[in-house]
Amino acid sequence: MHKRNKTLVSLVSVAVCSTLVLSACNKTGSSSSSPSPAATSAAPGNSAAPSAAAQDKLEPVELIWYFPVLEEVPKDLKTVQDEMNKYLKDKINATIVLKPVISGEYGQKINTVLAASEPVDILWDSLGWLYDYIGAAAKGAIMPLDDLLDKYGQDIKKSLPAISLQTPRVEGKLYAIPSYQTMTNREGVYIQKRFADKYKLDVNSIKKLEDLIPFMEQVKQGEPDVIELAMEKGGLFGAMNSTLGFEVVGEDVTGIELSNPKKVVNIYELPIYKKYLEIIRNLYVKGYINKDAGMIAGINSLEKTGKVLMEYSTNINAAGLLSVKESMGGNEVIQIPFAAPFTATGNVAATMNSINKKSKHPERAMMFLNLLNSDKTLYNLITWGVEGKHYTKVSANVAKPIKDSGYSMSNYGWIFGNTFNAFVDATGDPTMNEQILKQNQAAVPSPILGFNFNTESVQSEIANYTTVKSKYLPALATGSVDPGEKLDEFLKKLKEAGADKVVQEAQRQLDEWYKTKK
Repeated sequence: MHKRNKTLVSLVSVAVCSTLVLSACNKTGSSSSSPSPAATSAAPGNSAAPSAAAQDKLEPVELIWYFPVLEEVPKDLKTVQDEMNKYLKDKINATIVLKPVISGEYGQKINTVLAASEPVDILWDSLGWLYDYIGAAAKGAIMPLDDLLDKYGQDIKKSLPAISLQTPRVEGKLYAIPSYQTMTNREGVYIQKRFADKYKLDVNSIKKLEDLIPFMEQVKQGEPDVIELAMEKGGLFGAMNSTLGFEVVGEDVTGIELSNPKKVVNIYELPIYKKYLEIIRNLYVKGYINKDAGMIAGINSLEKTGKVLMEYSTNINAAGLLSVKESMGGNEVIQIPFAAPFTATGNVAATMNSINKKSKHPERAMMFLNLLNSDKTLYNLITWGVEGKHYTKVSANVAKPIKDSGYSMSNYGWIFGNTFNAFVDATGDPTMNEQILKQNQAAVPSPILGFNFNTESVQSEIANYTTVKSKYLPALATGSVDPGEKLDEFLKKLKEAGADKVVQEAQRQLDEWYKTKK
């Protein structure tokens, strides 16, 4: 998943996390295991179709699948759905109804659909983004998948690494199939290459965001209409976990310091948060950050103008070069990492698909997910569309999108399944998948990898301090106000809203989780 910053992803990222409703679990919400990210995936490929005898026994069914799209629903979606159904009819005697929802409306839409008991078989969810997976588990909206996986998901088990099927477990049970993609945070910046070249940026001298201040000043003087660092109202603190030495636990008030991973803290009370605010305030005062940062919910439209110098990201890798180039108005970008690759629970479980507890066809839904994660033909149909209409093949595993074709989801394959089954974009690095696999395998694992914080018992406190955050954070996190004037007031209001109780509950669950590791 191409995690651009914590609020966009958290990716993707970069890595962050939230999602749906699920079947019964108790209130500890902790996983029973903490696998190593060094686990590798089997080589992707087309899965075998069921035997003719097996197909004869399958009654025709219709599956309904809800998932988010970031910007707009593709205009030619029906063509792709029709082609998928021709393929699925032959494979598992099923048809699929695709129900994409604009990401900003996704959580509310799923809640409405489930509350009304509208038919849903498969729904996208995440740990920390758009729709809360742990909450889904607690409320019984999605079903445990282990038995279905054993019976109908053998290709998933072969093609996904062990970490993917262990990390999202709740009380030892698996409730979703993660999309296998980049499973790391690697923090750093993407910079438009034309400006880096023009102002002779020495990339080897850049180790952290502050090191770029002299470069930003050069660009400010030479390119007065360019915004040096685009930011939206969530700010960048949640995207700076590795460089600032902390990790969010469950949601964005509770966390741990990486140097003391057994103690849960309020991350906004950490000295590093004050340091972050001072850095961002300095950049804002100097005019390097867009003045409306504290008021806007996204930076996509701003970046597409080509007048943004850089983007801070948790997704520094080969895939990011391609997607950020597209978002930057088609301008070439370079990347500068600030930290080593890091894998947290939210990275592994950032994008997943679950089966609705009320699905009338759970077995067939798992057959579909099995194909989606192991069958290249099906996966590339939903990500690239129809060959000759939406893309052209350059070679066996390389494709080129057709401009204005009405369907382009190739940069969003992380929504659907195993991204290593995807064609490589002809405009990108042909070794991209291999590079990302290596980065997955080399990443430093979180000390609490596999821990999932179940917030069900503290929902009222979270609702209270969410209101506090919405009042203070947009201005604080973007540098729009002096932290010396507002930080102490913000921290006091968080306490009054019940933040300490949430920290205590997260600590209790983390203590229980550590006991399972002995």
